[in-house]
Amino acid sequence: MTYGIRDVDGRLAELCDECGFDGREAMDLRGRLTAGYAALADLARHADADVRPEAQTWSAVEYADHIVEVTVANIDGCRDTLGLPPVPVAVTLGQAAETAVSFVSALTVDQLGTVTDFWPFPATVDAVCQHLLHDLEHHVLDVRRGLAVIGLADGTEVVTTRR
Repeated sequence: MTYGIRDVDGRLAELCDECGFDGREAMDLRGRLTAGYAALADLARHADADVRPEAQTWSAVEYADHIVEVTVANIDGCRDTLGLPPVPVAVTLGQAAETAVSFVSALTVDQLGTVTDFWPFPATVDAVCQHLLHDLEHHVLDVRRGLAVIGLADGTEVVTTRR
């Protein structure tokens, strides 16, 4: 997998060749974040959500915990950069979703273009929000794949033929 942020016509865009995330496209951050958090919350309630599909691969619950941490770090960093007051720290996936969606919903065009200083390199608030969305959507895909691996490993196979 290769992913990263590229300068595309003066705007930072995150791209991923594994999941297909393309920050060059116009996107509804609010809508996609809402959908992504909802999808991950559903997956985190799966019967096998606390099972790792492989020793080195996180469970759905571990991915959800990671997304909470990533949300807190990125939204707090952006809020600090923009001089906005802190918000209560999110500890659940639902709280992280609420924090992220309310944050991006209130952003102005000028705020999206503001350069942050909390990453190892200069990045705009827009690029940070894209990264948060990409991380969320990519991990929803990771969790779905992991749950499929667990399901395939249960040993019960039904063979059908087509006529």
